[in-house]
Amino acid sequence: RLDPNDVNIPVLRSNIATTLSNLGDLSAALTEHRAVLALYSRLYHAEHPDVLLSRLKIAACLSSLERHAEALREY
Repeated sequence: RLDPNDVNIPVLRSNIATTLSNLGDLSAALTEHRAVLALYSRLYHAEHPDVLLSRLKIAACLSSLERHAEALREY
């Protein structure tokens, strides 16, 4: 069983989110990217590179869904 604070969990889930996005399931990818952000936010401070990259991935996903106003808030 994995420790909930294991930094590999958000890495693996981020890979899943990217795969979902590449397969065209943007809604599922967005859900997964948001879960990854929540995990990283619990582990690191708001300016940590992994937190910021997660926000960037959420913004890109929102932009692909043509939800541009929401995407801007993540950038």
